[in-house]
Amino acid sequence: MMRDFRRVQDLVLVLARWAVFAGLLSATLEMPNLIVPLPLVGALGLYALFLTIVFVGAWAGTAGFGHVQSLGDLGLVAAAIVLAPNLLTATYLALLVVALLIGMRRFPWPPTAGYAVLAAAVGTAAWLQGFDVLAWPVGSALPGVVVLFARLLSGDPLPADYLERRPPVRTDQVRALQGLGKTLGERSERQALLAEAHRLLTAHTGATRAAIALLDGAPDDGHIYTFNGDDVQSKPIVLERSGSTPPERVLRDGRLRLNRQREPLPIVEILGERGASSFLGVALRSGGETLGALLAYDKEGGRPFTDEDEAFLELLAPALAASLYGGRVASEAAQSADIFPRGLLAMLALRRPEAEVHAEQVARFAIAISEQMELSHDEMQALHLGALLHDVGELAHAEIYNRTQMLSATEYERVKEHPWAGARLLAGLDQAAEIVQMVHQHHERWDGTGYPQALARADIARTARILAVADALDAMTAERPYRAPRPVREALQELVGNSGTQFDPAVVQALLAVVAEHGEGWVAAPPRRQRPAIEPWSGRIRYRSS
Repeated sequence: MMRDFRRVQDLVLVLARWAVFAGLLSATLEMPNLIVPLPLVGALGLYALFLTIVFVGAWAGTAGFGHVQSLGDLGLVAAAIVLAPNLLTATYLALLVVALLIGMRRFPWPPTAGYAVLAAAVGTAAWLQGFDVLAWPVGSALPGVVVLFARLLSGDPLPADYLERRPPVRTDQVRALQGLGKTLGERSERQALLAEAHRLLTAHTGATRAAIALLDGAPDDGHIYTFNGDDVQSKPIVLERSGSTPPERVLRDGRLRLNRQREPLPIVEILGERGASSFLGVALRSGGETLGALLAYDKEGGRPFTDEDEAFLELLAPALAASLYGGRVASEAAQSADIFPRGLLAMLALRRPEAEVHAEQVARFAIAISEQMELSHDEMQALHLGALLHDVGELAHAEIYNRTQMLSATEYERVKEHPWAGARLLAGLDQAAEIVQMVHQHHERWDGTGYPQALARADIARTARILAVADALDAMTAERPYRAPRPVREALQELVGNSGTQFDPAVVQALLAVVAEHGEGWVAAPPRRQRPAIEPWSGRIRYRSS
């Protein structure tokens, strides 16, 4: 019956409110001489809008809110009757709809009688305004009679806490979900999350056997997991979306509960061969994808799985699925983020073999300095990526860097273009602004005599100032085609000597603190990677020293 479909009732009321308001607004616009308080019209429109938002948001409300709606709806109709007498017939029909639905709300009889009186009063107001479709006694009393008649047919009153009720979850289950929230915040390992979810699944539904199914990359392939303390068992499984087994139906339909089945239910192989008489399953879904399912079999004592058990799984599943999905997305993003700089470095290394090791060393130095200077996590992440890519602009003139003799003035000017070229390349690849800025500025000097923009002091990004020191340290201590590496102590003295002119003094001091803590051996560059040489005639690759 309609009385059991509250969403249908609410939809009818939403449509009735807007119809009354539209009629009132139309009458106002068509009858300029009609004096209608604009604030009142605006308030009525806001009232209709607010209750529409409530309906769209599917908020059940409270018993008190039900009374507010009833009074508000009667007030809206009364205002339309008084302010738009040319629409009396339509407004009177809206009054009957409101009266019907007030009765169907099944308030206790005393307030219901009060609403019947109010509805009859609004009906009388309609008669006084000239409504003559029905004779006076009938037209005035009919709305009140509708309220009482609808209430009589709707049955017993709703329980006092009906509208305040939430999905039926026990206190122990609520505490378990709170604990899971803490676990999700503290743990990132997938197995630990699955183990905790499995423990909650069995402890708070009473299932004697339980498992967690997770789909792999292929559409129907996955793995099934079950836990016994710290021991985990896992087996591959094929789950067809069109299949008829309980887990397959869960993946397809989202949830499934089967109690006290006459024929044994098939169970996943990992849980044994004996069939089950009861089953409860809820799909793990997040990000628009189905990731797997929570599966529970045979409640203790042969009891059936209840509404509380299903509600608990429906709250447990989204939390677990969101964590698993977030972990997978983060892993894929991290892999993609790492592939990008590695790909550019590989391209540069094809033309200048030592470039990749140089970038890794500069990144290592830069991160150590940033930790000493207590940069934020986000700044250090950006610095690491900027350090790996700081020389990517050398792709434009990589052949110059393999020269063993001194560069000419023209060649040196071409070398000085690489910060600008790298920044332009990264900007074209939609890299973050701080990365582009860092690459563009890593050859600026503290005293303003650097290139390409001749920036000075605080006008240079702090990460670029760190990068400049890290770059210079590896440049001096690493072997280059045109010179041997310099001793670490000599390189540090060079940095100190140029502190305040070429380099930021604070960055140099941070580097010295790092070296003092780890020793000069920490700075020593690792052996240069060997340069591959291809012998086309043999189809093989051999290695020779660079």
